[in-house]
Amino acid sequence: MQYKSGEFVELFDRVVIENGKKPGIVHAIIESEADMKQWGVDEHGLLLESKPFGIVFWPASEESAVLFCRYTPE
Repeated sequence: MQYKSGEFVELFDRVVIENGKKPGIVHAIIESEADMKQWGVDEHGLLLESKPFGIVFWPASEESAVLFCRYTPE
């Protein structure tokens, strides 16, 4: 999976959501049917950990972008 800017999504990437207003960290990348079943979602996307919200599913079809900031290893 890639960000709209072209970089590949990796676990623990630091991102911003909500039009650049809320920080988050990539918690899971949901790309396969097995991933979707495991996480109980209907489409591909990202699970993001964001302090204001907790764990958030961000579908790949969402028009507003998840913006990549940087990779931070665990």
